[in-house]
Amino acid sequence: MKLYPLNAGMCYVDPQVTIIIPLYNKKGTIVRAIESIVAQSYDQWRLIVVDDGSQDGGSRLVEGYGDSRIT
Repeated sequence: MKLYPLNAGMCYVDPQVTIIIPLYNKKGTIVRAIESIVAQSYDQWRLIVVDDGSQDGGSRLVEGYGDSRIT
C-alpha cells in the first residue's frame, strides 16, 4: 500500500481508479454525479472535481462532502 500526500498534511492510499469531473455551472447535476460514484460497490477510487469558474455554488456542494477521496 502506497500513501501519497494530499493537502493539509493528509494522505490517501493509491487508488485503482481516478475520476475527474469538470464543473462549470452544473449545481443541479454535480450531486447526482458524485452520489453515483459513491454508491458503487468498488471503493478504490479518487474523485477530482475541477471547478472552472462556476458561478452557481456547485463547488460549495462538492466541498460539503466529508469523503477524503473527493477533492
